[in-house]
Amino acid sequence: MNWLHELWFSYFWPSLQGNGPEALVQTIVYGAIAVAIWPPAREAIKRFTQRHANELKAHVVAEQSHLHAKLDHIILNSKSIPNKVPGIPDHHQPKGAA
Repeated sequence: MNWLHELWFSYFWPSLQGNGPEALVQTIVYGAIAVAIWPPAREAIKRFTQRHANELKAHVVAEQSHLHAKLDHIILNSKSIPNKVPGIPDHHQPKGAA
């Protein structure tokens, strides 16, 4: 681990000992690296979150359609629900009694 420590502090982050001109150069270099890396990283994060959001949305839609199918089955097979409910438009009637 000592060689990694020496490599890091000697070559990658040498300006921790002071605020000399190497600190400015290092800041500019790391800024340029960040500017080069950020757009692809942002796109990768965006694709990852959109993919998982779409999977979640598809799961929610499937679950809702399953619950609606169950509810339709209960309504169609229930003897206690009337064929026509007053005050509800015909296209929203529970048993399709138009």
